Amino acid sequence: MGTKKIPQKNDLVLVVVNNITNHGIYCDLKEYDGITAYCHISEIAGTFIRNIRNFVKVGQNTVAKVLRVSPENNQVDISLKRVNDSHKRDKIQEYKRQNAAIAICNLIAEKLKIKVDQVRNEIETPLIKIYGNMYAGFEEIAVSEGEVLNDYNFSTEMKKAILDVVAISIQISTVNVSADLGVRSFAPDGVEHVKSLLKSAEETANKFTEVNSKITTLGSPQYRINLEGRSYDEVLEVLDSIESELNTISKSLNVEYVIERKKN
Repeated sequence: MGTKKIPQKNDLVLVVVNNITNHGIYCDLKEYDGITAYCHISEIAGTFIRNIRNFVKVGQNTVAKVLRVSPENNQVDISLKRVNDSHKRDKIQEYKRQNAAIAICNLIAEKLKIKVDQVRNEIETPLIKIYGNMYAGFEEIAVSEGEVLNDYNFSTEMKKAILDVVAISIQISTVNVSADLGVRSFAPDGVEHVKSLLKSAEETANKFTEVNSKITTLGSPQYRINLEGRSYDEVLEVLDSIESELNTISKSLNVEYVIERKKN
C-alpha cells in the first residue's frame, strides 16, 4: 500500500496495470494512495504496437517514468519505454528496502508498545538526512553494532529497541576480492625498496575506511592483497587505487611488479 501523496516529473514509480484500452493503459501507483496513471500507446514500447495486449497484461507489475503531473486533479502520465533494465532493478531494490525499513519500524513499535507512527516520527528524518533512506541507516547501525546511535538524540529505550531489532533483521553480507602481487628489485638495497612499495600499498588501502585490507606474504617475492567490503564497486575502487599507487611508486623506487586479480 502506498503512503506518498503524488510523484514528481521524472520520478521512477512502481505500477500495476489495471486496465488496457485501444490507445493506452491505466496503472495503479503502488507507492501512492488512490492515484491512477495513464500511459499512452506511444510510450509503451520503442516499436510499432498493433495490439497493446501483446506487450502488457492486466495485473502486470513494472516500473515507469513520470512524464507529466497535474497535482490539482491527481493526473499522472507515465512512460514504460523510457525505463531501462538497470533502472528497473534499482527501483525494485529501492522499494524492497523501503518496505524492509517499514517492517523494522513495526517491530520496534511492537517492542516499545507504541504506535509505528511514533517510531517513524522520531527516527525517520534523522536517518534519511544522514544516509539517504531509513534502510541504509539501519544497515549502518548493524555494521557499527549500534555505535552510530550515539550520534542521535533518541531516547535510551528507542536506541536499545532499534539495536535489538536491527541485530535480528539485517544480515550484513560482504564481498572479498584478492590479487597476487609479485615484486622484485635488483638494487643493492632492494629489500628496503620492496618494503617501501608494500607500505605505500597498505597506506593507500587504509584511506578507504569502509573496506578491510590486508597484505600477506606467500613467500618472497610473492604477496597477496586481500580486500573485504560491502560491495564489489567499493572493493574494486580500492584495488584500482592500489594499482595506481603501485604504478607511480614503483618507478621512483626502481621496483618491478606484476599484479594479478583473483576470481573469488
